[in-house]
Amino acid sequence: MARKFDVDTVVTDIVGTKITSASIPVAAFAGGTLPGQSLLSTSVRITGITITHANYQPTGTANISATGGYVVIAGSGFNPGSTVIVGNTVAAAVSYIGATELRAQTPVLVSGQRYPVYVVNSDGATAIRPSALAAQ
Repeated sequence: MARKFDVDTVVTDIVGTKITSASIPVAAFAGGTLPGQSLLSTSVRITGITITHANYQPTGTANISATGGYVVIAGSGFNPGSTVIVGNTVAAAVSYIGATELRAQTPVLVSGQRYPVYVVNSDGATAIRPSALAAQ
């Protein structure tokens, strides 16, 4: 079921995933609606996340290191000013490869926890992948 927001919002629960201190501007919501899956905007989408080595070659593992790691984010609508947020922390060293690919270094995470991943474009368009990364 979709949830509706009509003011700037601090999200505390999305599809059963607890998110703390994730402020999302109302402009990020397409038509003010948060769909039940992963999109907050129709102009930017996350279609996949691959855990990689520092050279951005896939690790083949399902979990990311709690000490931080690297990811390739596939999707559409990314722009050169895109920001990646893991949980409630901005990822370091975000690289814009093109409208369909971003690369980022993840922050230190808590082992055993799952984290949502957000992509926020410079125009405020935002996509989320709930429970995207599991830290080990």
